[in-house]
Amino acid sequence: MSDERSTRPPDPASQPALEAPEELECSVRRAVDDLFACNTVGSHLINYYRYGKRKDCGPKWDRLKLCLKVNLMTSERKQKLLHDYENRKVQGIYDGPNVTDVMSERIEPPANFPPDLPFEVDEF
Repeated sequence: MSDERSTRPPDPASQPALEAPEELECSVRRAVDDLFACNTVGSHLINYYRYGKRKDCGPKWDRLKLCLKVNLMTSERKQKLLHDYENRKVQGIYDGPNVTDVMSERIEPPANFPPDLPFEVDEF
């Protein structure tokens, strides 16, 4: 597994910037709702069942603090901070664990594929 990471999508930071970036919004109400939803007992139980640890709501807190901060800024500075935040979030997804970290890309089909079935399959 020497070059599995080459199958990942291209890094968004290496892509050329768009001419007119979209205008991003940051809703404090939505951030508060997401934070409370993250901190519910059910949310933590599901995360503990699936991953064996308590759910990390730190990114939700960060989003709430960002929304509170940018709503007091000028439009240009607000958009710059929101775009920087979104770029960091996307970069974290690309840098995080990936299926290619544990599996290699299949070049040719496995042996005995498709398998010989002991019965006849009717075409539809």
